[in-house]
Amino acid sequence: MNPIIDQFANISWDKLEIASGKGGLHIYRALQGLLSSDSVVREKSYWHLDNEVVCQSDLYETAYFVVPFLLSVLRERVQYGRDRVYDLLYEIGNSYAPPTILVRTLTGDEISLKDACAQEIGKGLDIFVRDMNDPELKIRNKAKELLELIENP
Repeated sequence: MNPIIDQFANISWDKLEIASGKGGLHIYRALQGLLSSDSVVREKSYWHLDNEVVCQSDLYETAYFVVPFLLSVLRERVQYGRDRVYDLLYEIGNSYAPPTILVRTLTGDEISLKDACAQEIGKGLDIFVRDMNDPELKIRNKAKELLELIENP
């Protein structure tokens, strides 16, 4: 098993809202798929998450719980999938949820989903700055794009 994904196994994915209703094991599997050495699996996983966690610029509750996983992937500089992780973070950071949609954070606070996602993404600021010097041009560009989004919401 992968230690990055293992730490998210205990989240009750089936109780969290996604675009098509409630989440489930398929969300957890899609997160696993983002780390696959198989590019087809990574793409399929990305699009599954992009269509359930955030869909057509709408945020869903699960997005908040996905962000810490995405940041862990970037922090650990996994071999595969970092570009798609950046894409998901950008989509989540650039999406909308009405202020009346609340989420209970990992610390027990109840705040707007949009604000909660923004706060979680902000916890990766040091990673994004670090990745501005990544050997891969694609990662450098995506880190820059996300930093610009954070600085100019």
